[in-house]
Amino acid sequence: MDSELYSTQVWHIRPCLKQAIDVLESCVQTSDPGIRCPSWRTFGPWPEDGASTVRQELSQLHESRHDATASALIEIVRDAAIRHQVPTIWFCRTQRPISAVVYLWCAEAKVPWQRGLDGRLEGSDFPLLIAAAGRIGPAPLRICDTRKPCSVAETLLDVISGHSVRVAVCDWTLEGEELIAVRQVATRSVLAIICPSRQ
Repeated sequence: MDSELYSTQVWHIRPCLKQAIDVLESCVQTSDPGIRCPSWRTFGPWPEDGASTVRQELSQLHESRHDATASALIEIVRDAAIRHQVPTIWFCRTQRPISAVVYLWCAEAKVPWQRGLDGRLEGSDFPLLIAAAGRIGPAPLRICDTRKPCSVAETLLDVISGHSVRVAVCDWTLEGEELIAVRQVATRSVLAIICPSRQ
């Protein structure tokens, strides 16, 4: 088992970031066939999710009413895991985790994701993206792909037992039995749970 993988669905940020790098790299290669860089694609957690998929999903998000919510959650993840080094787990259900990581990386670099995914990166963008990757890679951040059925509460228990997770961010509104189960986990540990409110 890969040491970066903590369950069937929870990944440390490093291999996710490597795949995000590959996504933007392939966009640059598409726009300039003369550029050839090493590829990390085969090592990514979600090899089926390439640049065109991420571009389409983020474009749809940008045009929807959920863009402000996604942006706010990205800021919470950046503040907790990157700026303050608080162990954080990020549950992704409403969007592909790789889309979320590309969005996070571009936000941390202050480079518009549209420019990156359209292959229009400028020379000044590369140092910003490299520096941002250097801050994100060692961050105590894990990503959980919850698009397939899984128990968020059980996943939290598994992650908490092996790692001192203090912040859990969900990209959807917790409700019903799921909310009750997650609250029970939170009361047994020092854990802040953040999710969008019901609209």
